[in-house]
Amino acid sequence: MNGELLWPRTQNNDIAPPIPKKLTGRPKKKRTREANEVRPSVKARSTVSRKGRIMTCSVCKKEGHNKAKCPNKPHDSQTSSTRPSSSHQPPKAKKNEAYCPWRSK
Repeated sequence: MNGELLWPRTQNNDIAPPIPKKLTGRPKKKRTREANEVRPSVKARSTVSRKGRIMTCSVCKKEGHNKAKCPNKPHDSQTSSTRPSSSHQPPKAKKNEAYCPWRSK
């Protein structure tokens, strides 16, 4: 049937398109591309790859390791093991017991 003028006429009402529904969830940012559109290439990335970079330590400035695995890192037991305790914080409550400051044990 070539065109709307050549369609057969009926006594029924015209069919209307369905009412668009608002979809749930966050809307998509990118538009859906047609099948004949060119897809963007992988080279047009917004972030730079870290592949091929040499790791440099921030302590000894040598390549091949980072600060966590540095062999020249000073091993001070004072800095990592002791923390000043604060007396103004309430003690931690047990799993099924709420902290109550006026209840003494």
